[in-house]
Formats: sequence, C-alpha cells, structure tokens
Amino acid sequence: MDELILWPPTWSMLLMLPALFVGFTVHELGHALVAYLMGDTSQVERRRLTFNP
Repeated sequence: MDELILWPPTWSMLLMLPALFVGFTVHELGHALVAYLMGDTSQVERRRLTFNP
C-alpha cells in the first residue's frame, strides 16, 4: 500500500500532458495571430491561423 503513495507524481504528470499540448497549441496560435496582425499574411495563406495542431 505504501507504494501507491509514491505514484501520484506520475499520475499528475500524465494529467499534465493534455494541458501542455493545449498550451503549446494556443502559444503557437498566438505567434501566428501576432504575425498576421503585424501585416504578415503568409500565415493565413498557409492556413496556419487555426487551433488545429
């Protein structure tokens, strides 16, 4: 039973992976959006201005 006490960090890391994936996606979308707002239309032409990773 004491072994189960050592495992929560592993479970918390597994639960953190989807959050990191969403965070990276939103972060990169922010880069594309700022580039578009600054006048770079290549992101729209290449269809990179989406939430689709």
